[in-house]
Amino acid sequence: MLRPKLVTPHLVIAPRFGFDSAGRYAISRSPMITSSLQGSVQEDHLLFLLGVLNSSACFWDLARRSHIYSHGYSRLELATMKGIRIPNFRQLDQSVARRIIKLVQSRIKATGTAAFQIEAIIDDLVADLYGLSADDRRVVGMLGDK
Repeated sequence: MLRPKLVTPHLVIAPRFGFDSAGRYAISRSPMITSSLQGSVQEDHLLFLLGVLNSSACFWDLARRSHIYSHGYSRLELATMKGIRIPNFRQLDQSVARRIIKLVQSRIKATGTAAFQIEAIIDDLVADLYGLSADDRRVVGMLGDK
């Protein structure tokens, strides 16, 4: 448990995955995601996953598969997480993967309007990876058209 990982609250209304880069936190009830990759690519893999999991497209699928509580909260569990489709990091065009990673790094540091702008760019890139049309993007809650 004490290794770099992605963490999220057990109950969420929106994507709230965070990056525990130093492996400082132990998680007991909530899902945690580690990378099977080793070395310098491990952090890149986790940053890529962070961008995908916090995207509108991926979270829409995740919330759709999760148990829904009152007020729209989704309960994230390991079984639910295993069912979602995530683009394969190793098979991606590395320029796209690198762009998402750099944007996620920028988003981690950003606040205010800049953070929302970066999230919108990540959303578009991830929607492209999923092959979403303009109509699909509206369904998953993305406001802009492509």
